[in-house]
Amino acid sequence: MPVADNNDDFLRGVGNLLEESTDTGQKDQEQIKTVSQTIRLHNEDVIVRGVIVSVSELIKMIKGRTLLCNNDACNNKLETETYDQPRFFDSRKERTNNCPACNGGLAIRYDYVNTVKVKLQDDEWDGQLEQLACLLFGEDTLNIHPGEIVQIKGRVEVEGRRDLLHPVLYSQSIKYEHRQESNVTPENIESFKRFAKMSDVIGRLVPMFSPKVIGHNAQKLGILRSLVGSPENSIRGRIHTLLIGPPGVAKSMLTREAIEVGESNSRYVTAQNASGKGITAIIDKENDTATLRLGAVPQARGAVCGINEIGRMCYEDQGFLLDIMEEGSFTVDKYAIHHEIKSATTIIATANPRGMKWNDTSRISNTKIPVLATLLDRFDQVYPVSEFMSEEECRTYAAKKAEIDQRNTQYNYNFLKPYIKYAKTINPTILPEAQSMLTEFWLDLKSKDLATNRTLDSLFRIAKSQARLHLSNVVNEEIVTEIMGDYTQRMLQYGQIIKIIESPREVTYKEMLSIIKTTRSAIELTEAARMACQKNEQVRNYLGTKLNVKSNWKLRVVKDMLLNHPCIKQVNDRPILLLWFEDWSASSDRIRNDNYNETGSISQVARMLSDVSEVCDDGNGKEIIPSKVTSIQSNVSEVHSNCRKTKRKNMQK
Repeated sequence: MPVADNNDDFLRGVGNLLEESTDTGQKDQEQIKTVSQTIRLHNEDVIVRGVIVSVSELIKMIKGRTLLCNNDACNNKLETETYDQPRFFDSRKERTNNCPACNGGLAIRYDYVNTVKVKLQDDEWDGQLEQLACLLFGEDTLNIHPGEIVQIKGRVEVEGRRDLLHPVLYSQSIKYEHRQESNVTPENIESFKRFAKMSDVIGRLVPMFSPKVIGHNAQKLGILRSLVGSPENSIRGRIHTLLIGPPGVAKSMLTREAIEVGESNSRYVTAQNASGKGITAIIDKENDTATLRLGAVPQARGAVCGINEIGRMCYEDQGFLLDIMEEGSFTVDKYAIHHEIKSATTIIATANPRGMKWNDTSRISNTKIPVLATLLDRFDQVYPVSEFMSEEECRTYAAKKAEIDQRNTQYNYNFLKPYIKYAKTINPTILPEAQSMLTEFWLDLKSKDLATNRTLDSLFRIAKSQARLHLSNVVNEEIVTEIMGDYTQRMLQYGQIIKIIESPREVTYKEMLSIIKTTRSAIELTEAARMACQKNEQVRNYLGTKLNVKSNWKLRVVKDMLLNHPCIKQVNDRPILLLWFEDWSASSDRIRNDNYNETGSISQVARMLSDVSEVCDDGNGKEIIPSKVTSIQSNVSEVHSNCRKTKRKNMQK
């Protein structure tokens, strides 16, 4: 579905702006070579770009040597040499065996440099498993993160035995692409903010993703949430998504599009051709040197790894993903070597239900999902994907499919990709009302055995990701209502009806309004709040125990809402007394329009209200006399009753 026409000019302008901002960077990229290009060079200086796929343990290489006299009294330095490139060994033999100054013996002192051997592979490869060995030295051996895309500057040398020569890159410097500052400019950010102020932002963003996939807007929104994620802290911010449905419903296509929109080191793997170790990591030995080889999941660290047909993996292989999905790391132990590998990777997986199709599309079951139960619990979003069933849906699908094929429109993500990149820099906070709504929603799910403890964390993550898509610094009640609506729609496919939780402020307002209305006399605000807390647990959790207007801002907000009601009047300030007048405004209008001078005069009502105020507060801090207040309230009610009776008589005449 294309973006709305009134957005086309705006998005086209933003796309041009983003393309212009990358022109300078593209000029620099012209000199950078791929791994495939570099391994075909020899004895050349080069900058190569690739992803680190393996890392060796630390070794020492010789970077220079000094020839000196063994005689401490002489200490003559005959020769100091620094090599152009560090060496594994020194095959040079000395012609001079004695010190020319003292005729003493000679010794060689070597200077060493810390060295780590890594292997690079192109992040976009054409089927050839070509890797380039690179030697990193000194400070560059620190904080090496396998799976990250790097640019290494150095010189290609040819090494090895006569029968087996291969290229090796001796590095001079290394740059991690994802550790660089964002290239989103202030102009871009201003454009994004203007876009976020438009109406129905989510409804505009969703059609931008995978526009050639017809329908499935809920699934597209879920993938966008996974792409933007939630802030990472002590609790994970990555949002994992599972698309489960029969073959031919575009699950794989949506996943591939997610890889396209995600970071450049995102990966896509087919589970039936992979093993648990293969997609995570293994330890090999090369010439007695242990080498860590990383699979697709850790290579996609900080990005997205799409796993197609995860149900084809056996449960044992699926178990390799447990720590990765929750903790963002995993361990590998082999050859008495222990490695802990950081792998904060977002997983978007697809699967077919057992038996390939749902038995009943209106009521699906988790027992039909071929995923380990403990792994399924780690997916924040599980989206059932169904075929178009009704004739109307099928006709609409066929018409849109034909339209897309005829237009053959080329699309790109020049706007969406940088928008998501900027959105990921936002760290939203959850407002108290929104937090209360999420908690009550989770408790409702929990009471129906539809949620676990992890579900609460998932709801908070999803709420923050939704706020990021809005470019909002806060998660408010509107955003929570959006995600609850999405969640309830998903649960409907499980045959479960989940109510959407109201804002605790609205619930508190309605409870106190009901109490004031049913009370036959003026009631103190704090007493109405206390009664509401006793009646409704959500109100009690929202207002807390301190029901003092001065110190409780939530109660002050509810008070202002109550005073905006046409039938509630504040009849005293200290303490705050509220009084309900049935159809007060309507009665006042009728009295004013008909010029009543009988019992129901405005002046009489006003005098009674004044009496209520005097009884409640005489200026000397005396306590309220409930009996007098009740008496006056009765008189006020009588005035209203007489007004209505007189009006009816006039209408009959």
